[in-house]
Amino acid sequence: MNGLEEGAEGIRWDRAALEAAGRIRLGHMDWSFHNIARSYLENADSVLELGVGDGRGMALLAPLPPRAGATERNPQVHGEAKGLLGPLGVKVYLVKDPRKLPIEDQTYSLVLTRKEPYREKEIRRILRPGGCFIAQQRGPLHFRELEHLLEGKVAPNLWTLSRALSQMKEQGFDVMMARESVAKTRFYDMEALEAYLREEPELLPGLDLERHAAAWKGLHAFMEAQGFFDVSCHHFILVGMKSYAHQ
Repeated sequence: MNGLEEGAEGIRWDRAALEAAGRIRLGHMDWSFHNIARSYLENADSVLELGVGDGRGMALLAPLPPRAGATERNPQVHGEAKGLLGPLGVKVYLVKDPRKLPIEDQTYSLVLTRKEPYREKEIRRILRPGGCFIAQQRGPLHFRELEHLLEGKVAPNLWTLSRALSQMKEQGFDVMMARESVAKTRFYDMEALEAYLREEPELLPGLDLERHAAAWKGLHAFMEAQGFFDVSCHHFILVGMKSYAHQ
């Protein structure tokens, strides 16, 4: 098994299989999102995960509370998530804008996101007083080394820990955790790197592998000569509790 599968949408990415095959070496964060989420789930009677993807990450958090929900923007992936999470009692919402959620006020006691963008005011609206929000996000150094593939500069990622922390506090959240991590992920072949970028198009908005063929060819030569290519993986995580004073 080489970690890449051919499907209707082209080559699919499987991180665990790629790492097991020795085609990548993943950089790891200084925390476990799974363990942090599980510790808060112990006292939660309801949970919502934003940007659930195919649902595998949320399924691993089982057993889930009686009321459990998830959101996903990609229609195809939404179908996969419904198929996996539906039997676990999870209602999976298909959303166009993750900052405007089709969810009633004060529905959940715990909201999670591993990388999905969010709007603090909307999170506060759907959380019950005393409920918690766990937000893991990508920082501005994430995959910075690949920006040279674009003709001209990409729009900078201005989403920093300090900015997220400030906005969370402005919306009346009591911050219980704030951490940041920068690690390196190593790719050993171009096919694995290309598959990753196709699965995560938001990393380099504007990247067109055909239009940037010359730069891509240069990176291919560099990787063949060096044997690998390293990229930064920059993440931060925040945990906030909705204050009872801000309902």
